[in-house]
Amino acid sequence: MTRRDSLATAMAWSLGAVIVIAPLPFGSIIPPARVALEVAALALACVWALREWVRGSDPLPRALLIGLLGVLLLGAFQMAPLPSGVHGALSPRSAELRTTTLAAEPLLAAESRVLEVEPEQLIRPSTLSVDPEATASALRTGTAYAALLLVALSVAAAGRGRLLLLAGLLSAAFQSLHGILVFLSGHDQIWNVAKRVSLDAATGTYINRNHFAGFVAAGCCCGAALALGLMRRRNPDAQHPLVRLLGADGSRVFMLWMLTALALAGLLLSSSRMGIAVGIGMLSITVLGSMRGGAQRRLLALAVLLLFAAIPLAQVGLEALFERYGQSFDSFAEGRSTVWFDTGRLATAFPLTGAGFGTFATVYPSFRSASVRLFYEHAHNDYLQFAAEGGLIGVLLIGLVLWVLVGHLRAALTGVKGTTGFGLAAALVTLLLHTAVDFHFHMPANGAFIAILAGALIGLPPKRRELQLVREEPVRPHRFRSPAVAALLITLALAATASGADRARQPVEAKDLVRSTILQAIEVGTEDQTVRDALLAMRQELARRPLQAKTRAIYAMLLFGAGRDDEALEAAAFHARLAAGQAPVTVPVVRYATNILVRTGYSDEGVELVGHMFGYAPRDAAKLLAQIETFVTPEAIESALSQRPEAWVARTRQLSGSGRRDEAMDTVRSAFQRWPEDLEVRIETATQALTEGDTPLLDRALSGDLPRVDRAARLWGYRAVRHAETGRTDDARRDAVAAVELDGSDPSILRLAGDARAGIGEHDEARTLWRRALHRLPDDGPAGARLAVLVRLARLEDRRGTGSAALSAWRSVLSLAPDNPEARRRVDELAGFRR
Repeated sequence: MTRRDSLATAMAWSLGAVIVIAPLPFGSIIPPARVALEVAALALACVWALREWVRGSDPLPRALLIGLLGVLLLGAFQMAPLPSGVHGALSPRSAELRTTTLAAEPLLAAESRVLEVEPEQLIRPSTLSVDPEATASALRTGTAYAALLLVALSVAAAGRGRLLLLAGLLSAAFQSLHGILVFLSGHDQIWNVAKRVSLDAATGTYINRNHFAGFVAAGCCCGAALALGLMRRRNPDAQHPLVRLLGADGSRVFMLWMLTALALAGLLLSSSRMGIAVGIGMLSITVLGSMRGGAQRRLLALAVLLLFAAIPLAQVGLEALFERYGQSFDSFAEGRSTVWFDTGRLATAFPLTGAGFGTFATVYPSFRSASVRLFYEHAHNDYLQFAAEGGLIGVLLIGLVLWVLVGHLRAALTGVKGTTGFGLAAALVTLLLHTAVDFHFHMPANGAFIAILAGALIGLPPKRRELQLVREEPVRPHRFRSPAVAALLITLALAATASGADRARQPVEAKDLVRSTILQAIEVGTEDQTVRDALLAMRQELARRPLQAKTRAIYAMLLFGAGRDDEALEAAAFHARLAAGQAPVTVPVVRYATNILVRTGYSDEGVELVGHMFGYAPRDAAKLLAQIETFVTPEAIESALSQRPEAWVARTRQLSGSGRRDEAMDTVRSAFQRWPEDLEVRIETATQALTEGDTPLLDRALSGDLPRVDRAARLWGYRAVRHAETGRTDDARRDAVAAVELDGSDPSILRLAGDARAGIGEHDEARTLWRRALHRLPDDGPAGARLAVLVRLARLEDRRGTGSAALSAWRSVLSLAPDNPEARRRVDELAGFRR
């Protein structure tokens, strides 16, 4: 064996090890594993450069090389300091953001006095990226992906593509086996860490079900292609039909199909809607497109594979999976479609060079719609996110890579590259389709797998060497091209490291820092140097990553506490105002900013922020209004509530919950007077009136027609109870039935309906409803709700004269409330022990 082949074999085994090992530490999402993956990829790039230099270098597709290196160089350019004029010309929005984060000279001077540093240390450099350190982190990972792609290209060109398919299958089978065992055993733990999410699904060693599903779906395609490739080797002397079917390598074929079925079983238990759909679709294309024989034979083989894979799913029930698919449209309409729309707005704000690779989580809060209440670190569409982060230049450069890749995909899926090429293409398409609704490129293990599949597919030669897959001008081999490319990748990775790639992955934890700083300030005072050092660390983080709105808001709080003069307080107000502008619908940021603004004399701005919050988080806005009401006038409070019914309802609930019942009643009466037909206002009015015993107000809230919608079930229940109290039996029964029909899963609705049925003498129906309410109440829920139902059941059994049932019910009451005098008395009486 020649040295060249030895290096190719070593690289092939190394890539296989990457495919198998990278998913194990939670998909390599944790910083040490991600660094290890990057180092391994760049080390492989050095081996690849040595091999290609010894061989004289095979010509790389020119468009591929230009696209790959162009994207990486764009990332380096995004994080490089630029003259302000160049910055403003290339990215006006980025330059504007930098300008708005710079405090006026007097405020900057005040901060420098508090922090005891020179003002120049608090000024961020002028860069195209809005978060240069995040871009540095993305650049280093990007160099690793590029290195893996180029290494895989040479490995496949040397005829070792099947080894990569085998690694993909083995890794997927192990991930599925691990996920199935953890899920079915109920031991929700990945290695030594307890699972916190996706507890109702198999996730392997991944945290997220979708990343797990995408990986194992691609592995299924790899396994099917390997098995079908071996099945093509016929055994003409075989007599048994099964031996003839499996071919000359029957045992190996059987094992490959079993591993594929195992991987597919894990995919089905992942409950990932898009992952399952795409995975089964591409697996079906692989089997139907690569398997020899008639259509019936192919369909039978696919059906048998799916049947075996579905056995674990059948054990746990199919209802949960069907329910997940039933919720697909709602979750898409309420979540990701809005995020995608916001991402489109983000992309148009940075049209030419983008906001900077890796900056989505930093800049998205400035563009987030008010209806998006979850934290999105990624756009859940890697293509849209790339466009927003890389701009038009990035899209054009990556388009060159896709142009080369699409040509090879087309050829492979038409059989030109054999079953190995078909498997590589099917696995790659699976991940590329899935990443349109997820973020596989930002999960290092999956991104590395995609890069390896893409490189192997491009490098894999056609079955007939004379076929030309992608038309390109002939390129003369050059001995120094590959070493130069490898040197560039390593240089870019080192530059990214020096620019703060590791700091971006371990940012300052503002909440932890502020907690420790406040404790220190309480113990030793704000003049202590340790307090100053903590404050300086947070401010330096802002100088490097100026759009960290939450960090800025907390820094403003600390600066307010440590300020020595009016200028320092003005600086705190400046940062609070800026944080609220950077994340206008992020509740913690707006809460911190509002408290600082009202305490520094800008109460009108604080009240305006609260009024805006009532539009997207009414409950949080009501709590915030209670925090600042001592600093503002009653007129300002009413202006914050404005003309939003939901604001008045939230304010009423907050006042009632804090024991200010008179104010709550005044507020709800005002709301009901303004919006007597608003459903939420009617519900809250009826609730408060019932609590305070205001019968006239209750009757007004329940009068007229009630809407037959889920949210109105409480009103129907209230009215049923009211009818029972006034002796209107038929109306009480009708409204109780309607309440249960509208929302029979709510324990409080069932309790109200039971009260109404008991009030009209229908004790059996009342008992049934109350028992359903008990069944619906969570065991770890509020004890008061359960106690209220148990007392009702016990009193009902007392009225019916069923001694044993009443005794059991009162004992249940005592188990929750041992000091309940009525329960203790009745237990003693019913048990025959009188005191």
